[in-house]
Amino acid sequence: MGDWMSYDTVDGEYVVGATIEGIDTKASISTDSLLHAVNVSILKKNGITYHKTSSFDITFMGIDMEISRPILYEDESDIGMRIYPLFKSGVVTQIDFTQRRIRYLPTAAAKMYKNDNLRLRGGSVNSGMATEMIIDGHGYFFAMTDPRATFTTVSRELATERGWLKKYKIGASKLGDAAVGLEDYEIMQVPNVSFGPFEFDYAIILAYKESDYDDRIVTDLDNTVSKTRFYQGVIGQDVLSNFVLTFDSNKRKAHIYAP
Repeated sequence: MGDWMSYDTVDGEYVVGATIEGIDTKASISTDSLLHAVNVSILKKNGITYHKTSSFDITFMGIDMEISRPILYEDESDIGMRIYPLFKSGVVTQIDFTQRRIRYLPTAAAKMYKNDNLRLRGGSVNSGMATEMIIDGHGYFFAMTDPRATFTTVSRELATERGWLKKYKIGASKLGDAAVGLEDYEIMQVPNVSFGPFEFDYAIILAYKESDYDDRIVTDLDNTVSKTRFYQGVIGQDVLSNFVLTFDSNKRKAHIYAP
């Protein structure tokens, strides 16, 4: 634990090197499951017997651990397992978006009680972890766990309510990224934006041209009786690619810096 690992992104998940039962493979950091899962095709190719109640020894993000009774699935990809959660208890997660690498650090070593400079909501991938951006003097929470999102995007509802479309629209275009595919956007140059301690004279922010698309980026907390709107947009790689972010999800603390 503590060593950087390069990551790729596949279908909206971070993918890193790992081992299962001593076999080199890849692990994706699951964004849509509460359980670990193992690709049995990797086991079959290496002659490892298994059953529904099997446990497996794995190495993941520099941590040796055992996963018990994972979901078993089979496909021909080179990803041997899907691991939940990204935000593991007892450690903080650090993502260097500038160099596409990720690591776990011991909570004590990160000293987040001294170093937090970014407001955090949520705490797990599935509950919609979000961080705050200040736009035009107001704070809004933006999701930032989908590595497919190329552009920083807000809901049309928010852009209309705050008058941004009328004041700051500079154009419209059909754009695409892996998160939502090719869609029609309106493009705004919004002034007075800050992200943690970093201030910008303006930022380019997109809004969907049709309000029907809003539910793709404005979601509710999962599995709550009283559903509460949780965030108002998605921070894209256009912003994140400048920063290193560290998260202590258990204490709801986050730190950002520009290397």
